[in-house]
Amino acid sequence: MQPIPVYGEQRISNIETLRLVAVFSLVAYHTIGTTAQSGLELAYPHPLRYAADLLIDLRMPMFAFISGWIYAQRPVAPNGFGGFFLSKARRLYIPGVVAAVSFWTISTFIVPDTAGQNAPIVNVVTLTYVHYWFLHAILITLLGISVVEALWRAPLGPFALGVSALIFFLLPGIYIPFLHLNGVLYLAPFFLIGVLIARQEDLVHQMRTTVVIVSVTAAGIGLALNMETLLSTGAMSLDRRDLQSALLSIGLIILLLLFLPRLKALSGFGSIAFTIYLYHVFGTSGMRRAAEAVGIESIPVMFILCVAAGFGVPIMIHFLFLQTVTTRTFVLGIRQRL
Repeated sequence: MQPIPVYGEQRISNIETLRLVAVFSLVAYHTIGTTAQSGLELAYPHPLRYAADLLIDLRMPMFAFISGWIYAQRPVAPNGFGGFFLSKARRLYIPGVVAAVSFWTISTFIVPDTAGQNAPIVNVVTLTYVHYWFLHAILITLLGISVVEALWRAPLGPFALGVSALIFFLLPGIYIPFLHLNGVLYLAPFFLIGVLIARQEDLVHQMRTTVVIVSVTAAGIGLALNMETLLSTGAMSLDRRDLQSALLSIGLIILLLLFLPRLKALSGFGSIAFTIYLYHVFGTSGMRRAAEAVGIESIPVMFILCVAAGFGVPIMIHFLFLQTVTTRTFVLGIRQRL
């Protein structure tokens, strides 16, 4: 078998723009609230509740797609699984635990927050807790795919995507304490699509028109199915593993990848984006409480302030803890100073 190729020279140069869209959608979602009883406590028919629930199928799949695209740039080397997984654990698990434990401590003992308080500490340190479940699921996905590619010594292809798609639709939820396999089953197809598009980028560009037509059709069908659910039930579908979810998310992600502009200002945004993912809830929750304390009642103003804090607080944390080896390793997951 040939060594797994490294895809270092990419024609797709707007991945950081896509990452910005993913980060904004996540911060906005947690500002609005995952339910009508959290965040800004917005229920139907508020437009922001429609927006939050409509894009529920885009946020985490987009992050998984980006993770797969990044993996394709630096895949596991033959006989290099140990070092590969240790580097991913250092990058994702360690700062994830620091952020999760910090949020749990504040939510439980300092400023009570129903979203994060009183969870078993074992859930916190295994990252099966609030939005940190994504890190847990991505680590397991990386573990599985890197083991297969390291042993097989060849890149995974469409067959692996087909198997993961069947599992996505057919395998029911699996609950094992402290092991978020449901998240893995949910994210794996989007991760693999990111890998395949990165590895077949020339083909994607050669067939750009066809890819666009298929993506628009898929997104349109997914949206129509969701609108049908809205009309029949009064709410959008919150099922993340159904046909409309897959079609809408895959179609939109590929269209965004093909049409988003490259923004030079976002060069190196990846490490900051990860810090925003880890710590944005500190900003959104803190700003919401501060705004309420001073009597701000306007939802648009609250939304803008909370989203701004969801970006601003993590960015301040990022540059503050970037200053020493220990803090940038444990808090940010960065080995070297940027």
